[in-house]
Amino acid sequence: MGPSENLHTDLSEPELSESDLLLRQEFVRLYMTKRNAYDACLKLGFLPSYAKDWSKNFMQDGYVRRLIAKAEQERNPDGRYTPRQLELIAQLDREANYFGVGCAHGSRVTAILGLMKLEGMDQQVEEAGKGPRGGVMVVPQLTDANTWGEVALSSQLLLKETVRE
Repeated sequence: MGPSENLHTDLSEPELSESDLLLRQEFVRLYMTKRNAYDACLKLGFLPSYAKDWSKNFMQDGYVRRLIAKAEQERNPDGRYTPRQLELIAQLDREANYFGVGCAHGSRVTAILGLMKLEGMDQQVEEAGKGPRGGVMVVPQLTDANTWGEVALSSQLLLKETVRE
């Protein structure tokens, strides 16, 4: 006898039709891309006025919550992250993709940087930054314009020679 068999029928979830199940499954698929319930409802075809309410309804739906939990576990097949780490990743994901009322660009950037660190992408950025830097001209602190011109001319000639090679 499972735990749901002990629940009174008024306390259990209603039986969902095939179309309701498919709608919820598609909602979860879209939700998992950006962690934005409102955006997922819009992509499902809801009008904006209905998408706000339906996004709340879907996120409180037990079937949807179980599908999201399953999808999150599928993103961690090798057990690389603990349940707490998965929760934090989900929070970072939501923050990185939140464009609603009161959102801050800095918060999104910080969340994206956090996700990049988890995936090791910050190391790739550091490695890409190694090597000669281009596009920057160092101006010596000289008071006389003619002296500066002579120093700059020699630097430009050296730069041209380097480029030709």
